[in-house]
Amino acid sequence: MYSVGESLPDLSQLPLWDTKGSWNDRISSLKIGKNAQAYVCAFVRYGAPCISLRGDGKGITEIADLHGSGWGDRISSIKIREKDWRPEDDPEDP
Repeated sequence: MYSVGESLPDLSQLPLWDTKGSWNDRISSLKIGKNAQAYVCAFVRYGAPCISLRGDGKGITEIADLHGSGWGDRISSIKIREKDWRPEDDPEDP
C-alpha cells in the first residue's frame, strides 16, 4: 500500500515478496483511495505511454482487471497523487 505523494520510478527494483523477480510488468489490478489517483506508465522513470486512474471520491475504487484496458502486466512505474493532480504539476524528474 502506498500513500499520496509516493513514487515508484522503477518497478524492476521492487522485489516480489513470495517469489523471485520484481513487480515490473506484473500488476494486473489496483485499489485506489477515494481522493487519490495512480499515474501509471509503461516504462521506467515514467516513460510514455502513461494514464491516470482515479478514485471515485466515495470510497476505495477497485480495478480488478487492468487487462481489459490494455494495462494489465504492463506497468513499469507509478506515481500516487491526489485525484486532481496533473503530470505537469510535478517538477522534472532527475
